[in-house]
Amino acid sequence: AAAAAEAEKQQAEAIAAAEAEAAAAAAAAIATAAAALKAQAKAVVAAPTSQQLSKYAADAVNRGEALLFWPPEGVTVGTTARVYYNRCLGPLPSNCQLQIKAGLNKWEEIVIYDMERCSTLSGAPSGQEWWQAEFKVPAELFKFDFVVMDKNTGGVDNNKARDFTMPLLGGPTEQQLMEQRAAEYAAAEAQRLALLAAAEVEIWEQVQLHAAEAAAEARVHFRERRTKELMAAATKAVAQRRRPALATLETAQEIADVFTWAGGPLKAGSRCMLAYNCRSGPLAFTNTAKLHLGYDGWYNKEKQTYDTSPLDAGQCQQYGLPYKDHSWCGALVDIPASAAVVDFVLSDRDGRVWDNNNNRDFHSSVEAAATDSSMVEMVFQAMKREAAEADMAAEDRAASRAMRRVESKAQVAKQRREAQHEFLYTLPVKASAGTAIELYYNPDLTPLRGRPEIYVRGGYNRWRHAVQISPTKMTPSMAGGTGFMKAMVEVPADAHVLDVVFTDSSRTDAAFMDNNGGLDYHIPIEKGQGVMPGLNVVHIAVEMAPIAKVGGMGDVVTALARAVQDEGHTVEVVIPKYDVISYHQVEGLYQDGGFNWGGTFIRVWHGEVEDLKTTFLEPENGHFWRQCIYGRGDDHVRWVQIT
Repeated sequence: AAAAAEAEKQQAEAIAAAEAEAAAAAAAAIATAAAALKAQAKAVVAAPTSQQLSKYAADAVNRGEALLFWPPEGVTVGTTARVYYNRCLGPLPSNCQLQIKAGLNKWEEIVIYDMERCSTLSGAPSGQEWWQAEFKVPAELFKFDFVVMDKNTGGVDNNKARDFTMPLLGGPTEQQLMEQRAAEYAAAEAQRLALLAAAEVEIWEQVQLHAAEAAAEARVHFRERRTKELMAAATKAVAQRRRPALATLETAQEIADVFTWAGGPLKAGSRCMLAYNCRSGPLAFTNTAKLHLGYDGWYNKEKQTYDTSPLDAGQCQQYGLPYKDHSWCGALVDIPASAAVVDFVLSDRDGRVWDNNNNRDFHSSVEAAATDSSMVEMVFQAMKREAAEADMAAEDRAASRAMRRVESKAQVAKQRREAQHEFLYTLPVKASAGTAIELYYNPDLTPLRGRPEIYVRGGYNRWRHAVQISPTKMTPSMAGGTGFMKAMVEVPADAHVLDVVFTDSSRTDAAFMDNNGGLDYHIPIEKGQGVMPGLNVVHIAVEMAPIAKVGGMGDVVTALARAVQDEGHTVEVVIPKYDVISYHQVEGLYQDGGFNWGGTFIRVWHGEVEDLKTTFLEPENGHFWRQCIYGRGDDHVRWVQIT
């Protein structure tokens, strides 16, 4: 994963470098053109004298033209233009307030200039009423179309539907301007992609940290769960081994002239000598015997077999055993530390004749035997040692799954971000709470393509924050309205998510809308104060893996619930309490009262399944005591009681 992140970082840097080089070349060309335009703009165009203006006005009237421009040969872009209009030669009324409504570069941008009565031509003959407007002509202009408009009535003089055109000098051609804008767009796009690529590299580094943390948490969780499992198994094993029946066994350290534990008391964890008198019972015909020995009421039915050896006079004297008229044999036995009772019988060497204490077997209690708690710990440690290798492999798998889960989720989020960044992103790319951010939106790639105006409105924290963004008009991020629109947004200090939709009007009740197919757009916000309030989600289902699964529905219920819970929401699953549920996979199951509904009492149970809080509903009418989940012909009746 680290290698993939590094490769992606290098690729992003290479793309950014190439695009930056192209953008630099385009910027140089733009700078040269801009310098030339600025040089032109420095030229001061003197206003016409009254004699010049009167002459040009008279000539215009003679030609039947309502307009004249100064300079008459054409207006140099980047300088001041003066437009004169004779209202008497147009359709507008006398009680009007005139304006010029200009369309720059084929009406891609509309600008309004106010006009006023021309005092220089106030003494013109009857049939002339001259108005004038003076304004700065933009430098990046190849065409200036306009109409004269009455501000009061909205009526226009549009040159008989052909519009008026002001002659321009020194401006770029349409082709040159388009090439310049294309270069500017390429430079802006290169910068945008470089910023997004750098942000993705940083995000992936954070993903790797989260994956490592998830792996560590998975290891801790596995060890805790495995310890609980082994301790439960050890407790159960000890309970079975030291069952109450042990207390009823008749035990003895010796039976006179039959057996004794020679050399000292029978102690746990020690080596002891069992001496047996062959003449005391069925084995009187032999001087040796086979010892068959077990522990704790023949736990697990396992037996250990020892060959005994005859004890001579010296050994009998050593152990304090009577020698005359006796036939003693003995064997050294290692007593486990876990044993509380030693069980044994004896036989001849062929196993045909047995002495089993008249079918009761022999039983001797062990001194210093381990207590139940210490016994549980001993068994637990033994189980732990035996399972250590397999548990380590399982722990590694759990950690690997946790890492893959984080990385897989991050890859999906990355794909979603990359698709969204084609038409929606922020600067900074990783938005922070308590700061101002710029929101960029490209309507050409959305349902709002071709709309003349774009508005954004929004909220925070899944629309639950008190602060709302009222409809805000977005402005072009580049000249000519190419590409992205933008708007400034102030993010509250306790915001965690920015929620936005886009419309073509400030009126939300009468606007075309892009709301991401009804899902809205949600942009993560970093460093928000407090905790993002989560949702309370309840899944009511008839299946749930792995405890009550028939088909794919059970898998979906559990997987979806865990995914939603992993997002920080509170999740609960409600299912019927079937009699066929795998209850050993339900943790902490307990009854929590109930209620009357539908003519029966319904018991309520709670537990955990796959770390999900789960509620079980159990009607006492037996609707879910059917040894099955589906297929009894009355499913619709039964499931009404949980819905």
